[in-house]
Amino acid sequence: LKAALISISSIDAQRERFAESDLVRISPVITKGGDGTSSVPSDVRIETMVRARTVEAMKAASDIVDRCMRAGALAMGASVEIETISGYMPNNPDKRLIELQYDNCASVVGKQHMGSARHQTGSTDVGDLSLIMPVVHPRSGGTVGSPHSRDYYVRDHVLAAVNPAKSMAM
Repeated sequence: LKAALISISSIDAQRERFAESDLVRISPVITKGGDGTSSVPSDVRIETMVRARTVEAMKAASDIVDRCMRAGALAMGASVEIETISGYMPNNPDKRLIELQYDNCASVVGKQHMGSARHQTGSTDVGDLSLIMPVVHPRSGGTVGSPHSRDYYVRDHVLAAVNPAKSMAM
């Protein structure tokens, strides 16, 4: 457990080294921390998601995470097994599709209700598709709260579903 905590602290210490423009996000969580409070944990597991604006930045950050995991084990004389599983790739939407989608949305809701396209740090399979074909990942309003949280809900179904369906059909 101490090796895992050192590993996570090492990851946290690296955060200021990442370029802001790479939008690196690393999210470690201990998924198994031992079997009881009266024994030294012999099996501790950490799962980590690494996201970034580019594949290169994602790979560099992943290498740093692996190094931090090995450092924690080395510091405590523990062993470490690292299994890297590919996650979602960075979303690189096609500029022409962004413009087309913007125009379509504006014709449905009006330009005064439109935002500008920007990089999102969330992960979806749209990023995987963007490596092999032109894509766009439209966003809409009509929701309240933080996505993937208990306080997230749709407050306006027209804004959240009907208007996006119209603009995508266009």
